[in-house]
Amino acid sequence: MNRRNILVALIAFLAALAGVLVGRVAFPAQAETRVDLHALLHEDLRLDADQERQLAIIEDRFVLRRRQLEAQLRADNRRLAAAMQAEHRDGPEACHDGTAAEGNCGPRICNEGAAARRSSAGLR
Repeated sequence: MNRRNILVALIAFLAALAGVLVGRVAFPAQAETRVDLHALLHEDLRLDADQERQLAIIEDRFVLRRRQLEAQLRADNRRLAAAMQAEHRDGPEACHDGTAAEGNCGPRICNEGAAARRSSAGLR
C-alpha cells in the first residue's frame, strides 16, 4: 500500500470514530425503566388477608412452574449440545433447518418444534 491509501484509510477511520462519538453525545442511551410488579403488589396495593393468601398461592405455583420450565430448558440445551457435538456441525439430530422436509429432523431434539414450524407456515 502506498502512503495515500494509508492516509485515506486513517482519515476514514477517524471520521467514523468521530461520528460515533457525536452520535453518543447527541443521542444518549435512555435509562431502562422497569416496574417491579412484586413490590407493587406487596407494598403499594392494600390487600386484605384473603387477597394476600391468594397471592401467595399464585406466587408459589409460579415458582414451581418456573423451576420446571428452567429444568426442561437446561435438559433440552444439553440434548442439543450433545447432538451438535456428536455430529461436529448442525446435522439432522440438531435440527438446524426449520424448512427441512418431514423426517429430516432428529426425533430426540425437535420433532415438536419442526411440527410447530410447519404448522405456522401452513404446511402439514
